[in-house]
Amino acid sequence: MGSGKWPKLVIDESFSMAYLELYPIVIASVLWGSDWAGRRILFHCDNSSTVCIIKKGRSKSREIMSLIRRLTMCSAKYNFVVHAVHLPGRYNNIADAFFLLQDEKIPGTCTTSIAETLSLPFTLRNCVELNNVVDDLFFGCINSSTKSAYISGFKCVIRFLQSYSGSFGEYKYSNISGDNIRTVISALTEDVLINFIAYCQSLIGLPFWAGVRHFGITYANRNLLVDQYRNQLLRLHNVLQSVKNSDPKSARKKLPMTYVLLAKMFNYLKNGIFNDVTDLVLQTACMVAFFGFLRCREFTCKTNFDSNVHLCIGDIDFASHDCVKLFLKTSKTDVYRQGVYIKLHKTDSDLCPYKLLRKLIMNRKSSNATEKDPLFVEEHNIALSRNYFILLFVLRFCG
Repeated sequence: MGSGKWPKLVIDESFSMAYLELYPIVIASVLWGSDWAGRRILFHCDNSSTVCIIKKGRSKSREIMSLIRRLTMCSAKYNFVVHAVHLPGRYNNIADAFFLLQDEKIPGTCTTSIAETLSLPFTLRNCVELNNVVDDLFFGCINSSTKSAYISGFKCVIRFLQSYSGSFGEYKYSNISGDNIRTVISALTEDVLINFIAYCQSLIGLPFWAGVRHFGITYANRNLLVDQYRNQLLRLHNVLQSVKNSDPKSARKKLPMTYVLLAKMFNYLKNGIFNDVTDLVLQTACMVAFFGFLRCREFTCKTNFDSNVHLCIGDIDFASHDCVKLFLKTSKTDVYRQGVYIKLHKTDSDLCPYKLLRKLIMNRKSSNATEKDPLFVEEHNIALSRNYFILLFVLRFCG
C-alpha cells in the first residue's frame, strides 16, 4: 500500500499531511477490516497530528472528517477498535523504505529471522563462563523443583524425537546447552507437539509441556503456542485444553484459618499437651502466623536451618511498648529477596502475638540462645520443621 500510487483525486487536491497519513489507514481498514473482527488494531504513525485525530475521533477539517467517518463505519461494521501511537520518523525506516521504493534498504531495516536475532559472535557463543552465568539467570526465575521438572520435560522431548523420528540419535542428555536446545526446538512443529503431548500424557502430562515451553521461550525466543505470525495454534490449544480437562481435580476442600479456630488451638496448648517450652513455641508460632499472615514455610524449616533465610531471634524487634516488628527475610512474593518488616500489635486478649513473642524471647535467651539461633524450635533446640508442626501438633489437635 505504501509503495502503490495515490489516486488522481488525492494528487490533484492539495491535502494536508495529516490527511495523507490518515488516508492509507482508512484504506487498510476498508480492505482488511473483515479480518480484524473482535480485535484491537494499533497503528504506528510518524505524524503526531494524525495520531491525535484518531484518538479524538474528530477534526476541524471537513476532508479529514470524511475519512474519520469512513474509519468509524468500518470499525462499527467489522467490530474492531482502532488505536494509534506516534512513531518518530527516525524509527520509521521500514515504511519509508517501502514508500521510496528503496528495496536495497528494506532488509537492513528489519529483523529477517529469529535465528539472526539470536545469533552471537563466535567469542560470546563459546565463552563457557558467561554462558553458565546466563543459564543461571534464566533458571533464577523458578525454584529448584520446577527446574528439575522442566529439564525432565525437555529430556522427554528428546526421547520422543529419537524414538519416533530417528532424529537426535547422538544427542546426550547431559549436554543441554543453548545451541542444542534451539536445534531441538526448531524441530517442534504443531503436529509434532500434538503427538508429543499424546505421548507423555500417560507419564506426567502438563508439567512436561510447561518445561518444553519454558526452554522454547528462553533459548529460542519462540512461543510454541503461536505461529510465526503470532496467531494461536488452535489445534494445539484444543489438545492442551483436553488434557487439562481430563486431569482429575482434587476433592479436598480447603478451609480458612479463623479466629475461633485459633482460640481453640491456643486453649488446647494452654492446658498443656507436650511440655512447657514446646507448648509456648507452638502457641507463639500459631499466633505470629495468624496475625502476620505467614505461610507455613515462612516460619518453619523444610530442610536444614539457615540463619540467612529462616526466622531468627535477631529478626524480632520490640519497637515500642505495644508493637513488635518481625523481619521476614524471604517470601514467595518477595522475588528479589529484599526482606520485609511485619508489624504485630499488642491486644487486650490472651491471643496476643506481642506478649507471646516477648515471653518466648525471654525463654530462649535464658537458655543461652544467640541472635542467629532459630526463633521457633522443637525439642533439643532444633529449628521447628514443617513436618513437626503439622504432624505432631495440627494432626493431634484435629484428633
